[in-house]
Amino acid sequence: MFMRSGLAAAIVLATFSIGHAQDVFTGTVTKENFDPDGLTNPDSSLVQEWVVVNDPELPVRIDASKFFGITLHRTQDRGLAADVVIPLESSRSITAISVHLVFLDLWNEVGRTFDLTEAFDVAPGAEMLTGRWNINRQADAEALRQLGVYVKPVRTEDGTIMSADMAPVLREIRKIAPNAVEADIRPIQKDQ
Repeated sequence: MFMRSGLAAAIVLATFSIGHAQDVFTGTVTKENFDPDGLTNPDSSLVQEWVVVNDPELPVRIDASKFFGITLHRTQDRGLAADVVIPLESSRSITAISVHLVFLDLWNEVGRTFDLTEAFDVAPGAEMLTGRWNINRQADAEALRQLGVYVKPVRTEDGTIMSADMAPVLREIRKIAPNAVEADIRPIQKDQ
């Protein structure tokens, strides 16, 4: 679902720093905000770490100063879900976007990459994109520690489709998971 409202007041505490050559931001989310109900690893002090990689050639970027990672919570049917809010800034009118989220585990291995795709008409400016994923096993939630986020394809109002350069994304993911290959950071297709 696409939200046209501002982010609620400081949901989590995050820190971020600007990378060197490309538009790269890193940050952490405190355990109390990543897992407010203590659903995973209650005896661990580990925090969630994230990296946002923006391609400066795309007309849309993720506003890392307003990105707070994911939040785990229990669903009504007693399952687990991960929620995310992606703050976007667009320099052109767009009609569709796909944000990819690369989940990495406790052992610095790529777990799975999720795709958050929305078709919508939006003028230049700031918007929020929200997503939710069900987590099938408690062990998957407990292993979720790091997150890489990037915009992959964008469709502009005039029909132009632009795609991110994957080299900087893979370079940043390899800082966490040295053996990662490009196929690891692409979303799993529905038929796989």
